Amino acid sequence: MFVSKRVETLLGFSSQDLVGQHYSMLVREEDREKAQYAFNERRTGERASSNVEIRLQRDDGSGYRHFENRFIVTMLSASGLYEGVDGNRPQRFIGTYGVARDITDRKRADDVISFYAYHDQLTSLPNRTLFGDRLELALHHAGRNKTCLRVIFVDLDRFSWLTTPTATAKATAC
Repeated sequence: MFVSKRVETLLGFSSQDLVGQHYSMLVREEDREKAQYAFNERRTGERASSNVEIRLQRDDGSGYRHFENRFIVTMLSASGLYEGVDGNRPQRFIGTYGVARDITDRKRADDVISFYAYHDQLTSLPNRTLFGDRLELALHHAGRNKTCLRVIFVDLDRFSWLTTPTATAKATAC
């Protein structure tokens, strides 16, 4: 088995720590079923598993700071390895070849984008889109349960001054 230096850097384990160990020691418990499916892959080519998202645990003693230093998010692609070919059919299964790509930063960026789709960037308060979504859910819930729903509207004087781009520039200049 080969362990790249990048794996050692990201996870904090030395290659000696990993060689001979079961892969499940690295995979977060919640992701082990998906990982088992990918690592037991026997298919090849277009039918092989690709883009299986799993989280790998880090060695706590490494000191490398990466996504709260607990785990990294990876995108795993796996394909079966065979020895010998008879025509177009592989003969003997000898293992699985897998590549895991670190997508932690991309995942974090996606989370930030998703958050700000429903929250104000300056105050982090829920925005109108989120309010409309929650109001719609509450109306459906009230209708199903035949209950009343009340909405209180509060208009804060000059609050828009704080949330406009010009006001933001003035506030940050102070």
